[in-house]
Amino acid sequence: MTSGGDRRSKPIALRVLQGNPGKRAINRNEPQVEPLADLRPPTWLDATARRCWRENAPVLARYGLLGEADVMAFGLYCQAWSRYRATQTALREIKPDDERYRAIVITLEKAEAAMRAIAGEFGMSPQSRARLSVTGGPKDVDPMEELLSGRRSTG
Repeated sequence: MTSGGDRRSKPIALRVLQGNPGKRAINRNEPQVEPLADLRPPTWLDATARRCWRENAPVLARYGLLGEADVMAFGLYCQAWSRYRATQTALREIKPDDERYRAIVITLEKAEAAMRAIAGEFGMSPQSRARLSVTGGPKDVDPMEELLSGRRSTG
């Protein structure tokens, strides 16, 4: 393990939104997935996870951060959210001296850790969001991209 922390590559869409602060070369050959056209939650999610999906999937899709290949990962985030909510409820219903209390706290902490890890993958954490550089929404045309692709705007 390196002392520099986690050095996984970020998807191009996330790097573009963040403004590529490290000025690293962008992989133009990154596999592109089709945007998720059907934003209905997967049937394998429980009710709370489906609610999480319905609230968050449209936002991620709007910014190009949720594609067909991301359904499983985002579904896992939603399931972790559901597990987190259930364990919060369970903790409110028992006393700290209950023998189940510690196990529930561990489950809560694991769900929170899973949510944090997956949220970072989708740019959903406060830290990730603070690095985003959005200039009016996902529909903006990048003048440099237009120039490089040979297109010219008429406006």
